[in-house]
Amino acid sequence: MQPDKYYVFDITKPVHFVNIGDHTGDQDYIHTRRIMPDYELFVIKSGKLAMKQGAYDFNGKQGEVFFHLPHVIQYGTEPNYVEFYWLHFTSETEPTELTMPQLAKILAEQTDFLTNKIVVPQFFSLTDRQRFFMQCGDLFATWRTERNQTEGNYAVTSLMLELTKQLVRKLLPGAARHSRKLQTALVYIHDNRCNPITVANVAEACMCHEKY
Repeated sequence: MQPDKYYVFDITKPVHFVNIGDHTGDQDYIHTRRIMPDYELFVIKSGKLAMKQGAYDFNGKQGEVFFHLPHVIQYGTEPNYVEFYWLHFTSETEPTELTMPQLAKILAEQTDFLTNKIVVPQFFSLTDRQRFFMQCGDLFATWRTERNQTEGNYAVTSLMLELTKQLVRKLLPGAARHSRKLQTALVYIHDNRCNPITVANVAEACMCHEKY
């Protein structure tokens, strides 16, 4: 059974970045059987990744993403060659779980629903895979050299916003809109990703208080 669940996170505060990796498995690769304490996103660059989490089967190919929940067993189901990014994060708040019909209805009726929110699908085919791969690659390279937690938090939140934008534009063209201040913050973080960044710096760039 393929998943049809969407998780809405409040990002009044950015999510907490844990780690990112870039993995290549040969033709006999089967993903390890394990239970993770964090949220995990798999981004398939090439090949095929066959996994199971709980009752759901994930059979993904290039340009597709899986989102796995914490504290649920996951394991590979068949050997394949694959290249993928993996990304772990946590959140201070529990996400709201929605089905596709519920999400589409809310987006159609509440034009400001996405303010300070991200929507993460359990399974999704990216509409702009190269843009998403590039953002994953930037985050991977930066984290390996800088290890700046605040920058990592904002970078992974920015990545999830890009995923949200691609998802919502696919479900409901024209619905994906984020606040001007949030967009300003993301541009500032991107432009200063090689420098030390604090919440106060971002707030100043957006002309608002850092608690905002």
